[in-house]
Amino acid sequence: MEPMVEAIAQYYHDDPAPLPWLKQAFPAAQREWVRRIVARVIDRIYSNDIDEPM
Repeated sequence: MEPMVEAIAQYYHDDPAPLPWLKQAFPAAQREWVRRIVARVIDRIYSNDIDEPM
């Protein structure tokens, strides 16, 4: 799962759709490991693009 989320974030970084999708996926994820992956990808790829805390 992590490679898929990372690939979406990296290859579509300039597209406005992935960040809101990831921000929705974080609290919606029922598994802690999924939330960890999403948080890591958001921090690594989008840390400069977030204007409000999750």
